[in-house]
Amino acid sequence: MATGLDNLIRIEPPLAAAVKRPDRIDLRILSRLQKDGSLSIARLAEAVGLSATPCRRRLRRLEAEGYILSRGTRIDTARLGTHLLVLTEIVLKSRLTAHVQPFERYVASREYFLDCYAVTGDFDYVLRVVARDVAHYYSMMEELTEHCAAVARYSCTIALRTVKHTTDIPISLFDDMNVKAVDDAR
Repeated sequence: MATGLDNLIRIEPPLAAAVKRPDRIDLRILSRLQKDGSLSIARLAEAVGLSATPCRRRLRRLEAEGYILSRGTRIDTARLGTHLLVLTEIVLKSRLTAHVQPFERYVASREYFLDCYAVTGDFDYVLRVVARDVAHYYSMMEELTEHCAAVARYSCTIALRTVKHTTDIPISLFDDMNVKAVDDAR
């Protein structure tokens, strides 16, 4: 079962010593899969220029090394009905572990908190929250502040419409050849 922690940003690479840095073919596999996680091995292999067996081997290795966390289906939430998407900025009373841990555990345990980011700046966290309506959002935030006394204050911004939404990361960011080309251009 997935937890809210699955949605937290991971910045650090896997720490296992045996993990091999992805090469260009691995990066092409990751790029194709994040666009369509339902690709068959045959279609994926064709798309990245491999035969099925080496493609399957690479895919299994990428999964075993933690590069692929899960595969899912994107849902058109607008077709399901009216809802709110709310960006919520949270300020804690302090950054002491005694305040941070209960807050993070609580947020991770609630499915309507879609994302939670620890941030720099004027607040400590930004949440992406989904709610049925304003009253539902208000009750969620009342529950949060009741269970997490460390919350000093929060503010929110309600999304009026989605201009762009993606979970795809530009894989080219991690291609050493692109990094070298950018450095050489300077």
